[in-house]
Amino acid sequence: MNIYSANQKKSLLIIAVVVLAAFIFFGIKEYLGAILGSLIVYALFKRPFDYLINKKKWSRGLATVAIMSLSAIVLIVPFFLLSFMLTRKVISYGRRVGELMPLLNKVEGYLMQYADMDLADLKAYLPKVLEKSTAFISQLFPSLLSGTLDIVFGLVILYFVLYYMYQHDKQIRDALLRYLPFDRITSLRMFSELQKSIYANVVGQGLISFVQAALVGIGFLVCDFGDAFFWSVISFFMSFIPMLGTPLVWGPAALIAIIKGDVTAGVGMLIYGGVIIMNSDNVLRMLIAKKMGDTHPLITVMGLIIGIPIFGILGLVLGPVLIAYFVLLLRTYDHQFGEKRLITNPSIESPEPLS
Repeated sequence: MNIYSANQKKSLLIIAVVVLAAFIFFGIKEYLGAILGSLIVYALFKRPFDYLINKKKWSRGLATVAIMSLSAIVLIVPFFLLSFMLTRKVISYGRRVGELMPLLNKVEGYLMQYADMDLADLKAYLPKVLEKSTAFISQLFPSLLSGTLDIVFGLVILYFVLYYMYQHDKQIRDALLRYLPFDRITSLRMFSELQKSIYANVVGQGLISFVQAALVGIGFLVCDFGDAFFWSVISFFMSFIPMLGTPLVWGPAALIAIIKGDVTAGVGMLIYGGVIIMNSDNVLRMLIAKKMGDTHPLITVMGLIIGIPIFGILGLVLGPVLIAYFVLLLRTYDHQFGEKRLITNPSIESPEPLS
């Protein structure tokens, strides 16, 4: 005879599941970014995968290998090449602190003359700030050439999970539909919204960032600021930050040019950046919002604050997606249970509007 009641068995089973899930999460937390990255790559290339399966009649195995190869060529290889280039450049700039001192002395002269301000403290802390910035960016843009086993192992996990997601996507979806605490229509809507969120944050924001980075590079070339390609790549990543974005790159560059005496190039870059680059962001966001949906700036900012410390450079994408999906879960809960409570309890009266 079993000594446990049905409710006790249910409670014990829930506790066991939660404890085991906690152990599993603790074991994979170092590679959680790779697992979530596989979900993003899966969503991004799901349409080409379906096209190969349904239209071209490729086998599932061949289509999976083709899509995985395509994702590596389009996403992984360029990322590591750029990260290697950026890391070397940032370290190089970090070692050239002495070249900034004459410029700071000139700025200090202007400030002492017109605003009675002293930059002695800034000059004292500048080497430390540059050292910290160099270390931060070196961690943000890891390179395969650094020889770290974690990066290689993370990529193995990413593509291992991705392979089985494409090979058994129907079984995985059916299992999620079965165990999610929502009806089938709501669960399918959640899958659709997740894909839209990923497209908006990856494809949509990526397109905006690419166009703005190209415009910054053109401006640097015309104004002869130097290292145009490097600063355009920096602008690509900076443009993920709402409101600030690319002005963090072309704004200081224009001011430095003015301080050095190249007023024409500096003022021209300020006008070009304020009129062309900034407005291109607004125009592209309106066009993309109609096609893919838009992400609220607050969601993006909160996502970056949470995502970058946890996932590094992947946090530019993973952070906003996680925040957007959290909001989606709240809306889904309200849609699934909030309206039902009102329908199944007709005695509940609507509250009086506040005066």
